[in-house]
Amino acid sequence: MKSFAKLLTVVVAAIVFSIGMGAAPAQARDGGLAFNLALDFRTVDTYFVRSPQYFDGSFSLTGLKAEGQFDIRADKLTISPGLGLAYFFSGEYDYTAAGPTTYTGKDATAVEVDLFVQGAYEVAPKISVLGRMGLAYMAIFAYEDPFGEAFDVEVTDLYLSIGGQYEISDQLAAALTYRFVMAEVDSYTDYWSAGDASLDSYSNSGFQAKLTFKF
Repeated sequence: MKSFAKLLTVVVAAIVFSIGMGAAPAQARDGGLAFNLALDFRTVDTYFVRSPQYFDGSFSLTGLKAEGQFDIRADKLTISPGLGLAYFFSGEYDYTAAGPTTYTGKDATAVEVDLFVQGAYEVAPKISVLGRMGLAYMAIFAYEDPFGEAFDVEVTDLYLSIGGQYEISDQLAAALTYRFVMAEVDSYTDYWSAGDASLDSYSNSGFQAKLTFKF
């Protein structure tokens, strides 16, 4: 993909960032590996304009996400650097293009990779507040537009997520979080009227319901 070189640079930078942010506090008590399995609901809005052409699109995606993280615990605070991979197997899109004309489709899928640092602070027995900052790359594949052509949209962003977690047992926790873009990093589309170009703006937000398995 056109953005692969930029993605590689971003990934290397994020690894360094994650190591630094995930360094153990001086009084860390213990830690361990954890695995997250999540159901992700995402809305990606994109906007491209090169007068007289424009593309104003919205993708609604549902997918599964797997994450690995290393928990570093200190009293009530847990810091967790990690890596996530997601596949969005169900998606719909609608967009307005020059004309203006509105189109809809039901054949969109996506993949995502992200590096993150998560913080969990225990506010009550078994209940924690979650906050996460991460760097994510998503590639969306719309298999057919009204002209019989497939097109791709790629977005890279620095994101934040907030939510809550409940510890079901010492080895299992459940959480619900909301994710939103903090800063746009890079984007690309090969939508037919745009050619190969960057988007003018985009957003990537949604809810995630996950189970955490601790080892």
